[in-house]
Amino acid sequence: MRSSIKSLLQAVVASSLVLLSPAGASEAPAPQGEWMSHPLTTVEGITEYRLPNGLRVLLFPDQSSSNVTVNITYFVGSRQEGRGEKGMAHLLEHMVFKGTPNHPDPWKSLQEHGANFNGTTWTDRTNYYETLVASDENLDFALKLEADRMVNSFISAEALSKEMTVVRNEFEMGENSPFGILMKELFAKAYDWHPYRDSTIGNRSDIERVPADNLRAFYKHYYRPENAMLVVAGKFDPKSTLDLINKYFAPIPNPSEPIVDTWTDEPTQDGPRSVEIRREGTQASVGALYHTPAGSHPDATAATILGQVLGARPAGRLYKALVEGNLAAAVTVLPFGMAERGQFLIVATLKDGQDPDAALKKLEEVVEGFAKNPVTDEEVERARAAELSQIKIAMTDSNRIGVDLTESASLGDWRLFFIGRDRIKEIKTPEVQAAAVKYLVENNRTTGKFIPTKSPVRAEIPAKPDITPIVEDYKGSETVSEGETFDPTPANIESRVKRTKLGENIQLATLNKQTRGEAVNISMTVRFGDEKSLAGARVPSELLASLLRRGTSSRTFQQISDELDKIQSTIGISSSLGAIRVNITSDKTNLAKAIELATDMLRNPSFPQQEFETIQKERIAGLEAAKGQPQALAQNAIRRALAPFPKDSPNYIPTIEESLAELTAVTLDDVKRIYNEQVGPSSVQIATVGQFEEKELGDGLEKLFGGWSVKKPFARIARPFEPIEAGSKVISTPDKPMAVVGMATAIKMQDTDPDADAIEIGGYMLGGGAKNRMSDRLRQKEGLSYGAGANIQSSPLDPVTSIAAFAICAKQNAPKAASAMREEMTRWIDSGLDEKELAEAQKSYRLEFLSELNEDNVVAGMLAGDLYLGRTMKWDAERLDRIESLSVQQVNDAIKKRLSGASFFELQAGDIEPAK
Repeated sequence: MRSSIKSLLQAVVASSLVLLSPAGASEAPAPQGEWMSHPLTTVEGITEYRLPNGLRVLLFPDQSSSNVTVNITYFVGSRQEGRGEKGMAHLLEHMVFKGTPNHPDPWKSLQEHGANFNGTTWTDRTNYYETLVASDENLDFALKLEADRMVNSFISAEALSKEMTVVRNEFEMGENSPFGILMKELFAKAYDWHPYRDSTIGNRSDIERVPADNLRAFYKHYYRPENAMLVVAGKFDPKSTLDLINKYFAPIPNPSEPIVDTWTDEPTQDGPRSVEIRREGTQASVGALYHTPAGSHPDATAATILGQVLGARPAGRLYKALVEGNLAAAVTVLPFGMAERGQFLIVATLKDGQDPDAALKKLEEVVEGFAKNPVTDEEVERARAAELSQIKIAMTDSNRIGVDLTESASLGDWRLFFIGRDRIKEIKTPEVQAAAVKYLVENNRTTGKFIPTKSPVRAEIPAKPDITPIVEDYKGSETVSEGETFDPTPANIESRVKRTKLGENIQLATLNKQTRGEAVNISMTVRFGDEKSLAGARVPSELLASLLRRGTSSRTFQQISDELDKIQSTIGISSSLGAIRVNITSDKTNLAKAIELATDMLRNPSFPQQEFETIQKERIAGLEAAKGQPQALAQNAIRRALAPFPKDSPNYIPTIEESLAELTAVTLDDVKRIYNEQVGPSSVQIATVGQFEEKELGDGLEKLFGGWSVKKPFARIARPFEPIEAGSKVISTPDKPMAVVGMATAIKMQDTDPDADAIEIGGYMLGGGAKNRMSDRLRQKEGLSYGAGANIQSSPLDPVTSIAAFAICAKQNAPKAASAMREEMTRWIDSGLDEKELAEAQKSYRLEFLSELNEDNVVAGMLAGDLYLGRTMKWDAERLDRIESLSVQQVNDAIKKRLSGASFFELQAGDIEPAK
């Protein structure tokens, strides 16, 4: 779920609960136990403790971080659900955000502390986490909250009736996705008895009918110390943190009734199975699922490698056979390792004109073809490099690892995260081949098709292994360098930034600091062209970035991918009309190689015809799918309403059908012409944040831009203000149970306007923060929507500010949701905010902004953008101060002045009949 749920009718519920008092434990704190001085194990900086009541505690201190993450995992998911309880674990996850007597509104409390938070549910676990700016007060708050929620959460019938409709709306959202539908049906068909056959979201009838008493009993049974693992990661003091954990969690007892683990085992599959779904839609999909061992089993590592061998782009066997073979537009391979069994899932998405039967036949032939075409050493090494690169990048972020440990723990023990990595390092090609011919066989296969409108080879699945001999005495095998303690405020960032020019048109900003894992991020924008030269060039400009990565004069697409994995770096390139954006993530050791690789992509693209055709097909398939999706159609309609320009304007927003026509007509020569005639260092902004050698960076950038001529001076394309035309529209998408409602307007205002700060914070309260007017009304009060909010965007260069609101809902609730949205927008304009709302919004806005500055890639992007705008971080600091000093009268006056009488465009999209 997303991160915000308001408590309802707490007084009624509180009378039916026995309050245990972890949140009020300060009155009688538990004595410091021996457990605090006797850690069970330490692996690569993570130390495990065990409380007397059974709670597992992991501490992962990282003084280079400015945030702290608290993550609590309960070992209960959809696997523990019985008949009539499908979706109960996920529904309970939602209800835990309804509050306790001591924390009646967790969403509000979390927002007040500037937290990034969420709750998630999967087959074997449920977790709740919050990432906050590191401080003693924030850590105390988070630990107190999670201890309180473990035992004192409200589970009332009335609150459940409202939240049920929100969860049902989330269910309906999945029913709109052909991929999600096919995956659900494949799991259901592949299993006869094991709970893994059931979707975590549940089924509609169980979601709608579950009694509050049953849900409360489920909560009391599974939410207990001995069934939980608490992780604290980031910047904190371990000793004082242990004291807090002892204070809040040690007093919590376990219920007398023990937890009995599930005992159902799935019989070995005796033959191929198939399922076919026929529903209205615009895009066919085919898929296959194979049973594999539990995620803790050594063969699960082979399954991970096989996922890369088959699914990686562009070397994957399925990618070459299906995508390059023009049988499918895209293919996805997902090896799932779970606590008791695993699954190997493949789904291929087709575009119009491609044959599902031919695609499925080829899919089966490739996946089950390892006996004739064994795995090669090259394939295994490439897969190993890709997996290890992902793990290394993850390990540079302690807060991310603090949450990621949830998945490994759900397999049986958190140390499986590192053991799995070590197994990837050590696995040999024969082991991968043995797993391929053992599990990827016909009689272990379930296939499926989503259609808009003989000697049995049995795969015996090994039993779940005993975790103890796997993890005992394991100490880990790698260390990651620590970064410096850094205060990510605008003022401190600005004090460390150096700005210079590399030639007349190239601006550079650097922030050199010690980082975890010596990580470094580069954000670069190369601007080109003008309104005249770029006329009619939107599509080739957008395709340009994809082709820059697909090959150079000295490297193929595969060689580029292999080299990135080898140097454990990423290079992301995107492009739009008049701009190419490059984002590099690397480390100090590999930065020079990453810059050299980016230089080759930017300066020496080979523009291979086959890759152009592949990209074109992929994008056409995406647009064809969008034609039947209410989300895509609604977003396009709102964007068009906000940009009422003629077709010959560079600011014109085409319809999806028009985009399809343009994409079909574009040629490789069109893309090459844009590059050859216009792209060059006419206007370049670069920002580098992290740990690097300044000379090495300078030398690399000199090679990148040295000798690159300016072909045509860059001139920004202005975006003049055009008033929106009032009106309403209904977009009909048959057989889509989830609908989208929205409304939008535009005002003539730049972000430097005297009213801009007031509109910004007012809009944040309307729909931008975790707790906002739109969400409170449509989700909390009326239970109509899983997700609702509003967005305000003010241009820093043109006098244009857009205000747009969106919400998803069940199709039958679309008129009611649209009416509620309209009422909230009107109330916001006419009545504004009250003192309390503004104070809460100002505090949360600042904390969220400061939290974002802890991400070096975000800071790099901001610094690069500021170079173009002629701003520094001082501008951001001053804006924060201005927003914080605004009075409620100033905010409300600005909203009324700018929005009173504004014309709004409204829409509804879904399985809805247009008004006649």
